[in-house]
Formats: sequence, C-alpha cells, structure tokens
Amino acid sequence: CVCSRAMAVVDRACQLVLAGGLLWWLIRRRQIALAAARDKALEHRNGQNGEHDVVLPGGRTRYVEYGGGGGVPVILVHGFVGSSLYFANLAKVLAAAGRRVICIDLYGRGGSAFDPAVRPSCKYFAGQLAHLLVHLGFGPACPVDLVGYSMGGGVVAEFTAMFPNCVRKLSLLAPIGASSMATTVPPRIQSAVRMFPPAGLFLGRMVIKRLANPVAYGKQWRSKETSEIFKELHPKEVRRAKHEAALPLAAVASLKYLNWSDMGSTYEQVAASGVPTQLIWGRQDTTVPYAGAAEIQSWLPSVELTTLPDDGHCFPIEFPKETAEMLQKFWA
Repeated sequence: CVCSRAMAVVDRACQLVLAGGLLWWLIRRRQIALAAARDKALEHRNGQNGEHDVVLPGGRTRYVEYGGGGGVPVILVHGFVGSSLYFANLAKVLAAAGRRVICIDLYGRGGSAFDPAVRPSCKYFAGQLAHLLVHLGFGPACPVDLVGYSMGGGVVAEFTAMFPNCVRKLSLLAPIGASSMATTVPPRIQSAVRMFPPAGLFLGRMVIKRLANPVAYGKQWRSKETSEIFKELHPKEVRRAKHEAALPLAAVASLKYLNWSDMGSTYEQVAASGVPTQLIWGRQDTTVPYAGAAEIQSWLPSVELTTLPDDGHCFPIEFPKETAEMLQKFWA
C-alpha cells in the first residue's frame, strides 16, 4: 500500500514536470515567433521615420536619426529602461537648430536585441556605442558631441574613458556612478536578484511597470505636461515587456551586474583625457540623487556644473528646449 502511494506520488510528479516542460516550450516558441515577426517588421520599416537597424557584434541595434545638418554629430544615450523615444523631443529641437542627431537604443531597449547570457556593464554598452559609431563613419577623424542621461551618463563616461579621441565634448545629465546611488540601487537588491534568478523576468516586468509610471513616478516631475508625455510612452514599454522577454531581462540583468555607485576611476580617466565635460543635475532628483554631483566634481575638477534648483530626474524629457539651450551653450 505504501509502495502504491509512493508510485502514485512519483507518477504525479512526473506529470507535473512534463506539463511544466510543455508550458515552457510553448512560451518559448511564442517568444521566438514574436521576435521573428518583430525582426521582419523592423526590416520592412528600416529607414522610415529616421529609424535604422544594424547588426553589431552584440546583436541587432536600433538607432534613430534626426536632421541632416553639418558640423559635429550629436549622440544621445538614454537611461535604464528608456529608449530613443524618450529623447525624441530633445533630438527634434537640436535638429531644428541645424545639428545631425543620433539616438541609440541600448541592448535590450527599444528596437535593440539582448543576449540573456550577457552580464551587462557600462563597458558593454560603451562597446555597442563604439561599434555603432564605426558603422556610421565617426571616430578620431570625425569626433562627436556625446550626451548621456542617467544610466546613459555612466555609459558615455565609460566610452570617453576608453576612446577619448572620438569625443569632442561630453555632457552628463544626472549620471550614475556616485556612491549616493547605493540608496537607489542598494547592494542587497543586487544580491537578492542574483540569488533568485527564476524571479528575474517577473521582477524585470514589475520594475518596468512601476518605473516612469505616470502615477508612481509623478513626484519627479515639475511640469504638468510631463504626465501626458509619459502616458504615451509608458504603456508602450509595459506592453512590450509583457509580450517580449528582452526588456525585463535586460532591466534585471542591469540591476544585477551594473556598477551603479562606484565609477570614480572611470570619471578620473575622463578628467585625465582632457575632454571638456559638463554636468547638469536637478537638485530635487531622488532617482539619481543630486548628492552625487559633488562626488563627481571631486573626480572631475574641471567639469562645468549646472544645478537646476527646482528640477527632478526627468528634466531632459520635461524641458527639451531648455536642455537643448544648455547643451548648445556648452558646445559653442
């Protein structure tokens, strides 16, 4: 009797394992089909509305181009779970002023692919940026004006430390890398997501659902119009995270492995490179705390700091015209 019950339990367990395996296979098959359909759609629309897709060593990369002006090209690099969409208004203002502007989608964001086996770092994304600039024909003979926002600030700082002769001027908008970021992404969160990898996809989707949510994130905004901007952008990201694994997996992998709060050596290398650098930060920023400005100044003594006393983290998205004016003044 005991043996019969034990066999029944084993049989039930086997059924559950088989059912789970079948469910995983069906989900994976759907993800592959969605990715293939998306790739086909991207291929069809490549070049429309300034959007381009190119296959780089780390995978497919989307970039969006604005304007056809001459002079030094401008490269805009977005933040943690943003994409080129978040810089569209700023890019249009700069393009209207006669600049050629290129917005990149970092791996796993926007239209760019993501390899789940990768442990992303600022160097990883800086490598993606380097390959894209080579593809576009930029480099020492044609340096760029580089702008990075939030996590993108850490990426462009890393790029400048690695390839200073490819950058004419560097603009950091509320960049990561100072020790104050440990209050936003505490080490215990990084440890938790490393200890429980099966929860990664769920956690990534939760992060995306909350981050930049018009209700939950509204305290960061100064302008009432910002809510309308995010009401358009945020649902797109949430829908994409629900149907595709790339964005939530990329988000949680960045939480796990990125160096959010200890980039002093990188900023010191930027200082040693001699590349002119500006730093713009909102004093009310609690996402990437303003306290980091003083620390970055200590590593980059020659940096030109502009403090926005009433702004939070979203000033480049909220106030594209004013942000463009600060950038253009620095570039002049």
